[in-house]
Amino acid sequence: MEMLIILLSLFLLVIFLFAYHKSFREARNYLLELGAVNFKALFFPYLSAELMWNGLRVKIWVSGLRRNFKLYVSFPSKIEGYLRLWTPDLFDRILGSKLENSFAQEFEDSLWVKRVLNKINLKSIEKFFKDTGIHSFEIRKGELRCSWQIKKKISQIDKANIYNALNQLKEFDSLLIEVPKSTDREGLRCWLSLKVPLLLTALFLFLALIGNFWKYLVLCTLDLLYLGLKIFGFLYLLYLTLIIFFVANRSFFPRIFLNTTLSFMVFYFITSLFFLSFINGKFDTSTPEVKKDIIASKYIHPKRGKEIILKELHGRKRYCEPLKVSDSFYKRAKIGDKVEYETKTGFLGVEWKCSSIRLLTP
Repeated sequence: MEMLIILLSLFLLVIFLFAYHKSFREARNYLLELGAVNFKALFFPYLSAELMWNGLRVKIWVSGLRRNFKLYVSFPSKIEGYLRLWTPDLFDRILGSKLENSFAQEFEDSLWVKRVLNKINLKSIEKFFKDTGIHSFEIRKGELRCSWQIKKKISQIDKANIYNALNQLKEFDSLLIEVPKSTDREGLRCWLSLKVPLLLTALFLFLALIGNFWKYLVLCTLDLLYLGLKIFGFLYLLYLTLIIFFVANRSFFPRIFLNTTLSFMVFYFITSLFFLSFINGKFDTSTPEVKKDIIASKYIHPKRGKEIILKELHGRKRYCEPLKVSDSFYKRAKIGDKVEYETKTGFLGVEWKCSSIRLLTP
């Protein structure tokens, strides 16, 4: 089961790299046509550059993959605070995003937002969205930014709209000079809700790989996933609560909930299947127990290869995956033959097979 997941992960990685390459090439060509310079290829954002505009160097970058591009431009500003307005979709409404007029919004300080909207009213922002076709407008510490969401190709963005958006951002900046400072913890929210769980996932996967986790494969993968659910389910709820309590408010809840849940799902599956399997076997000091059973059926799976079903093991735990066997074992084995193998109880209480399966019937 673990090997199948590894192969599937490698297949998905190849698809991702192929899509990434096409997206990278299209985005770079588009930005070159705009006259962008100083390219930096990153993953988040995966391609950024600088654009000369009215004597200023403004940042422009692209994030996302093919058919889901987001193009951002950023205008330098002295304002400090956080406000994000964007055009909501059905998914935003289902998640309960905070809506104001025709916008979904996130903000740190409601009083500060009122002061901002006293300077640039919502009608001006609505006109900004309509005239330039942008998807979102953000006020961040030291910058004003806006983005376009592209479903198909980045070339669909009218280049004139980018310059029109920069003109509007410059006008907004001049109106916001007298707005007092506020807090901006967006960077911390991104780290806590996405990057920390994914970095921990990478760390635990690395430890499992150097620890040769495949030596300690459990008999029933679902038992391992159930154990992981009991361990990490509580940690997920505690972690989500702490993020919401310390760095978020009601307006951030849908995004924090979605990001943390998705990143924790990745963390849960990979850590449970690989790292817990390693810990369960590596630190197991129990005595091996010889198990005897009878072959109930045998077959060749088109992807997984030669497998057998055991009468007692799979009769007791129907959810256990079939046991993989070698070519020579498969040729000699017959339905009804007796077999034996050794198992240990596991450091975490999940039974694992510590020896190869042997045929007892002559």
